[in-house]
Amino acid sequence: MSINNYRTSLMILLSANILMSCADKLEESDSNNGSLSVVASNLKAVQNEYVPASISDDGNNSIGGADDSTSSAISSDPNKDICAGLDFTACQPRLIRAYLMFGRAAVALTSQIVVSVAGNLSQTPNNSSGVIQIPEKNLTVKYNKRSLLDYDFLILSGNIPVGRVSANPQLYNVQFDTEILDQGKPGSRGGKIDIQVKFADSQHWFSQISVTDLHCNPSKPDDPTAARIAVTRNAGLWSGQSMFYNGIAAQFSTAKSCSQTPSDATGLAIYTDFVADHIAAKAALYMMKRTETSTANIQNFGFSGLCSNYPDFCQGLAAANSTTVSALSTYLGGMSNPYCVQRGTATVTFNSNCSSLSPSVANQAFQANDKWISPSVFYQTSVVIPSSL
Repeated sequence: MSINNYRTSLMILLSANILMSCADKLEESDSNNGSLSVVASNLKAVQNEYVPASISDDGNNSIGGADDSTSSAISSDPNKDICAGLDFTACQPRLIRAYLMFGRAAVALTSQIVVSVAGNLSQTPNNSSGVIQIPEKNLTVKYNKRSLLDYDFLILSGNIPVGRVSANPQLYNVQFDTEILDQGKPGSRGGKIDIQVKFADSQHWFSQISVTDLHCNPSKPDDPTAARIAVTRNAGLWSGQSMFYNGIAAQFSTAKSCSQTPSDATGLAIYTDFVADHIAAKAALYMMKRTETSTANIQNFGFSGLCSNYPDFCQGLAAANSTTVSALSTYLGGMSNPYCVQRGTATVTFNSNCSSLSPSVANQAFQANDKWISPSVFYQTSVVIPSSL
């Protein structure tokens, strides 16, 4: 699965501009209002240290570190292979950083939208609601304002909800339906997006982005069609989970194409768990077919168990790499979770929890297994935008 080309999915975030353009239909106000500046500052603080230093540079700055601008993250070449010259295992630090840069860009987008909508609602009385029609775009905007920083904002195309912003000082939630907003645009992969940011202070926060219902990418048919990235910061420790699904990723007999029908035999979910501080990061990688109904024993689905869990998958993978099943099984068997990466190096050390580098990382447990969505549910999950406030 070419999750190293995750940036193709980032481009669909740009469709959220319609949320801000609809906000402009309200009475304009000074966006530099002190309270709005605080919101922008809070979310900027999340962005600034979204990527811990231990995985912001693997010794080969293929996509840049935590100080990259968000605009650069969004506008970079979507076809760039950040794993060029590396195999899938050696590329893991870059992939984790890529997931985090994706989440960081989502926080930046949330900040822009939340502040824009709040600024345009600022002249609207507190504890009021209203409806605005935009006939030239067949859009209806509904809002419910409790206070400047506490409101709901909904956009409907006809009777179909296509965008929503819900905000209060501790929780920001942005949703939009790119399938409808990008209708007719060449190259659009459609999709629905849900971004959540919970903020306590600059060192204690949670963010989650979910992307579902993406169409197959003709140029890279094994790109994800669904993804979820969740990151928590608790003082000096970051922890997170990523989930990606593609319906033909486990098919190796022929070249992949969007004409192929996703199936139980070829549908694959890839999961990554990580804990990091500024010194080191430990992570675990799991692969599960979409038929799996539980993540209670997800630890059994690492690289080392791939051939025993899925002999057919292992056989196809071995053939695709011109090796034997036995050789592949032996190779993967030496890659036990967790693995450790150290700041400033590209070395991936399997069967290591980073105890020699960072006791705090080593002693911090991964998130509970029930925090994952099982493959059988995940591949069918769709972001739901409420139809009313």
